[in-house]
Amino acid sequence: TVTNTSGTAIIVNNDDSATSAVSISNNNLGTSGGFGMQLRQDGNGTQTTLIDNNTIGATAFGSLILNARDGNGTLNATVTNNTNLVAPTSGFAPGLAVTSEDSNTLNVSITGNNFTGANSFPGTEDIALTENSASALNVTQTSAANLSALNNSDTVGVTGAPQFGQSAPPQP
Repeated sequence: TVTNTSGTAIIVNNDDSATSAVSISNNNLGTSGGFGMQLRQDGNGTQTTLIDNNTIGATAFGSLILNARDGNGTLNATVTNNTNLVAPTSGFAPGLAVTSEDSNTLNVSITGNNFTGANSFPGTEDIALTENSASALNVTQTSAANLSALNNSDTVGVTGAPQFGQSAPPQP
């Protein structure tokens, strides 16, 4: 259990050309002044992550952030059975933000979750998918509607052109 942090409760940052395999499971994250969890692939490496069965309490910003940026690396993420209980207190963040940038690839499968976003304007949905510039965002679920149905009817926002119906990412 992690609670009353002034910043982000759990941060996983895979830098440069590193390769990492990470499992984050069965955590209870209480109040956080930042994000609940933040996972980044920065650079040209590969991060493979399983995020399963975590409960996230009140956060200032998004509860779970997945970001592939600054290079041409790959982030593989499987996000299952997680819950955040309260919309971010900042009022301008999603519950789950999935963002691919630069020339990176982000492969993601999202099922069985219950995320709560601010839902105050586009990009603050319960689940927000963003594919920027020359990056690739590959989603296992067949559509935004299917993603919602498999995640407690969470609202889903889409920016860019993520590819739905893709193969499930590898797990650690």
